[in-house]
Amino acid sequence: MKKHKRVYSDKRPYVCYICTKAFMTPSILIVHLQVHKSDSPHKCYVCHGQFTRRGTLKSHMLIHTGERPHKCDVCHKQFTYRGYLKTHMLIHTGERPYKCDLCHEQFTLCGQLKTHMLITHTGERPR
Repeated sequence: MKKHKRVYSDKRPYVCYICTKAFMTPSILIVHLQVHKSDSPHKCYVCHGQFTRRGTLKSHMLIHTGERPHKCDVCHKQFTYRGYLKTHMLIHTGERPYKCDLCHEQFTLCGQLKTHMLITHTGERPR
């Protein structure tokens, strides 16, 4: 349950000591650290990008092929990545998992909550 709650929060306590990017779990940080290795064995033959994991290269190749293997069962829109489809599905379900702790307004996307916090509660404008 603790891990599940972290998914819906903005807390990212595990920070990369090289680039300061933050993560929700130590295992995700460990995977990320591979990015900083100079010996990335998987290389894209189109753009010459380098990847530490074969699966990441395989997903990356979808950008070049234009393939969109993940299809919405409701509206039939297609997506390159499963995560994009999952986010898209929130439109159909009406789910708003991101809630403002100050005014309790709810949002579909984490970025919408962040923008709301900046504009509404701090007066800043997003960059």
